[in-house]
Amino acid sequence: ESIKSLSELRTHFKEFVNNLAIEKLEIKQERLEKLQEKTISEAAWVQLLITIKFWLDDTSASFEKTDIFIEKAVNTSFDILNIAPIKSVIDLGKFLFKEKMMK
Repeated sequence: ESIKSLSELRTHFKEFVNNLAIEKLEIKQERLEKLQEKTISEAAWVQLLITIKFWLDDTSASFEKTDIFIEKAVNTSFDILNIAPIKSVIDLGKFLFKEKMMK
């Protein structure tokens, strides 16, 4: 019941996330691009809910533990979204594939 009251916030939050300049993998298929976008916005929404729940349960002075949680969660999200290593692996795979197919 209480989660239903957040449906409008969810809609606006996901729109906000989708409008951020988050670097994504360049996928040449529309269905996979939409799935990638939906996955990012859904993950961000879940992270927001977890953060709110953590904050509501936090009994530390001045919500110090929530501050630490937010910092660690944001850092982890940026680490996960760092697609440079993924691009490098894909690039290496393409190179190896082309080298093996050309011989």
